[in-house]
Amino acid sequence: MSLVSLYDAASLWMTPSGAEDGKLFSQLPTDGSGDFTFSRGSNLAATRVGPTGLIEKGRENLLTQSNNFSATPWASSGTTETSGQSGYDGSSDAWLLSAANAGDFIYRNDITSFSGLTTISVYAKKGTADGIRLRFNQTTDVNLYINLAAGAIIGAFAPGIAYAIEDALNGWYRIQMSFIASGTQDFRIYPTNATGTSIAGTIYIQDAQAEIGLAATDYIESGATTGKAGLLENEPRLDYSGGATCPSLLLEPSRTNLVGYSEYFEGTGWTLGTGVLTSNTNETTSPEGLYNAAKLVDTNNATQLYYRGMSVTASTQYTFSFYAKGNISTPTLAVYDESNAAFIAVDVAYSISTDSWTRITQTITTPVGCTSLRVYPIRGTGSGTIYIWGAQVEQGSYPTSYIPTYGTSQTRSIDLTTADTSSFYTDSSKGTLFTELSFPLAADGNYNGWFFWNGSGYHRIVLQRRGDTGRGQIEVRINNTTQASVISSSAITLEDNHKMLVRWDGNVFTLFIDGVNIGNDTSTDVYSGTDLNELSSRPTYNAANIKQAVLFPTALNDSECIALTKLD
Repeated sequence: MSLVSLYDAASLWMTPSGAEDGKLFSQLPTDGSGDFTFSRGSNLAATRVGPTGLIEKGRENLLTQSNNFSATPWASSGTTETSGQSGYDGSSDAWLLSAANAGDFIYRNDITSFSGLTTISVYAKKGTADGIRLRFNQTTDVNLYINLAAGAIIGAFAPGIAYAIEDALNGWYRIQMSFIASGTQDFRIYPTNATGTSIAGTIYIQDAQAEIGLAATDYIESGATTGKAGLLENEPRLDYSGGATCPSLLLEPSRTNLVGYSEYFEGTGWTLGTGVLTSNTNETTSPEGLYNAAKLVDTNNATQLYYRGMSVTASTQYTFSFYAKGNISTPTLAVYDESNAAFIAVDVAYSISTDSWTRITQTITTPVGCTSLRVYPIRGTGSGTIYIWGAQVEQGSYPTSYIPTYGTSQTRSIDLTTADTSSFYTDSSKGTLFTELSFPLAADGNYNGWFFWNGSGYHRIVLQRRGDTGRGQIEVRINNTTQASVISSSAITLEDNHKMLVRWDGNVFTLFIDGVNIGNDTSTDVYSGTDLNELSSRPTYNAANIKQAVLFPTALNDSECIALTKLD
């Protein structure tokens, strides 16, 4: 029996397993009123663990008109483009690119804003010409030459990082090249012969894409604007960490990854002291399911890979994390205070598996006078092989979800979650707010929980975890304009799953946790009408994994509250 039918009351009911089209919605009106809305700023820095156990990111095809090669900003230098050709995907969406003379090409010069780690890809097939050349024209050009008749790379030239060709069947290949973009001029495609020389002739092309990162992801169609897919800024992060079959809603405070290149370990800032760093794209599959993990081979028991020069604040907690696997005998990490020329954490041993990825974490407090850090994911000892991916340094006492970076530090904005209750909740004098959730770490100093209020000020009910001297406690805080009445629990294990609710009827407020009546308070504050019309998580109140949130516009009785909060 569902909660709604059990209590026979209209309610705002959010369960992550009930998401549709990236939205979490209420059991209430079908017109969308009461639905939860989400925002995290304007970038794609947030990630989640998806149902397959892989880390999922937001993705964007930075090329507009990605498969309309006759539309601006595509332009021709001696070529003609004919649509309606048979494509790699069984469609008629491919294009015939015809060069009247040797050296003719199709190009676009609208991409001067590209910067950082970039991957360009396109599907191609031989026509009368047996090859294709991709050229990214910048201060020092990046070029890739492909023999489409043989499905092989002819050659590539610096400053490219990685190149790949994937068989898409029936003579089609997906070609990709990765590089650091800067001072970009234009992107060009030339028909060539089998040895890479530009010639008059034809090739077939389809579905061009440019994206940040070390490897091409699934194609995203674009038109007049760029195309986006994956985890977007206005979507909830339904997280399946730990192999969960039913997701929880991941809500986190804003964090910044101070490491400029979190996946490219030959990028600016990284230094390989000893050891052998091999390809970043074809060694093994990373935790996001792409071949973009780095491999380190230690042959002299003293491998050192470190990132230096991160600006930090003295006497402040930071957490260093990265993903690793391999067979190196006794790997260690380290954190170095560059300001005071001394190690903060030195040769901290950790354990990794040869078969699966482990996230390694280390929290430190910067010493007095420390304004610059150096971090070592690997600092010896032992011989063998280690794969690494996803380096992160963030201010805080625990690691949050992974924030990818591709040339500069990146900030993931706070998760803002809000539902407008005014369409059904018109009597604020009574109600019941229930939630099932867990919190990241008991050591975190933030407050975390739900607000029921009018969107501003102190006229509100807060069901939260305390973040100061009451860490390890859950409390209800009933605010008027100047003072708060508080009901709090004794210390509990915050990382465990808990069910809790606050019930109010007039000026009497009661807290229930895990099937137990914790106590009540008679508040001087009384709500009425639509005093309370918004249920939300707010800045610094939202580092939690939420499984359910239910708002009843009635005051449930004791037995109902106990049944609702009792752990299975």
